[in-house]
Amino acid sequence: MANITLCIITGSGINLKGALDLYFSEEPFSNLFPTFKCDVKGHEYKVIKGLIGNIPTILCSGRIHAYEGFKWEDFRKFLETFKELDVTHILSLNAVGSLNYKLRVPSFSLVEEITPIHYIKFPLNNNLKPNWQIVTNLPKVKYIWVTGPSYETKSELRLFRQLGGDVIGMSGAPELYWAIQLGYKIAMFSCITNYCFNDFPLTHDEVVRNASEATREFTPHLREIIINLSQI
Repeated sequence: MANITLCIITGSGINLKGALDLYFSEEPFSNLFPTFKCDVKGHEYKVIKGLIGNIPTILCSGRIHAYEGFKWEDFRKFLETFKELDVTHILSLNAVGSLNYKLRVPSFSLVEEITPIHYIKFPLNNNLKPNWQIVTNLPKVKYIWVTGPSYETKSELRLFRQLGGDVIGMSGAPELYWAIQLGYKIAMFSCITNYCFNDFPLTHDEVVRNASEATREFTPHLREIIINLSQI
């Protein structure tokens, strides 16, 4: 078996503690990231260590976002911290809205490519692709990354769909960029919590509720993917 340590970074409403076969420890997010002040609803801000199968796994239940005011270098520091914990592979899970009515709500999909669309001074000008190729029967999607924190207008959504986007979210691109730069293998799954073109207002409570429901369904599939890492 290859020497693999996995980190799973999760977002709004995505709780994977139940995926662990063996539980080692749990500590506040602030212990690892004392200079980061985070308070986004739906994030537990805990770091949990354990095993899935025989793969050492760190669950980072919480992340940083550009809309919270974090700078480009903060994302590098966030990802570098996991190097100190001997992490080799990262699974990034995030909550997104769907631009594609063929995608089921709520459910998970595998991100094939990210198109960054932002209004801040981040050097993200090209599409990004995860460098860890996972075999799965989940739908494969193109992710539009925006800085947020507001939800998009109908005009913006139509533009993003014309660009080929399937889903849209406010996390992912800086993580993906820095993970690859720092030498990790990284894959990304998006939890589709809502359709963007609905006529009724979207609330964050709805996002968290749907993410929790989808996670319960997704967890056995995720465990299978991780346990199969032992065969690498």
